[in-house]
Amino acid sequence: MNKPHKPQFVFGFSQAPPPARLSDVFLPDSGSGIDGTVCNPDLIQNIRPAKQPTAMHTNAGARALTLEAEVPAFGKVQCDPDHIANIFGLAKMVDTADHVIFDS
Repeated sequence: MNKPHKPQFVFGFSQAPPPARLSDVFLPDSGSGIDGTVCNPDLIQNIRPAKQPTAMHTNAGARALTLEAEVPAFGKVQCDPDHIANIFGLAKMVDTADHVIFDS
């Protein structure tokens, strides 16, 4: 039986000095229940109102995420221009990739 083709994409993260702006990179989050949240519109496509808001609860408080978008090679994410960083949920990465290495 043939397996469906999975595109090969690589997302890299390193222990290098932090970037000048966190909004320019993606950070993996092993505790996130959301597939991804993005604040930088230059990293996403097709920004649109979400059909249903996503409730987000963090140590900084709770809010409803009302925009969604697409990250090329990753998929649907929530969009919030008020965030200070772009987050990829590690669970989504593990579910969709052939191989994920996460060294903490």
